[in-house]
Amino acid sequence: MLDNRSVVIDQSGNEILNLPFRHLSNFYEDRAEVVNKDNKRGFIDKSGQVVITAIYDDTKGFSEGLAPVLVNNSYYFTASQRSYI
Repeated sequence: MLDNRSVVIDQSGNEILNLPFRHLSNFYEDRAEVVNKDNKRGFIDKSGQVVITAIYDDTKGFSEGLAPVLVNNSYYFTASQRSYI
């Protein structure tokens, strides 16, 4: 990570994504958790597109199509932007 950016490389060492996040997790179910400069968390897809905006204080990885997110001191499950179960 350089200057609050995360870089994804392929097996040959070629850069395939250069993203404006200070942290990028491994991909689970084609989604990766990201952390922005304000320490808010969200998710991107494998093309680098934001699928859930980084607005959460905490998130966990996707499993069976859902991810836990922290909203107002309680965890909820989400599959998409601001839709909670």
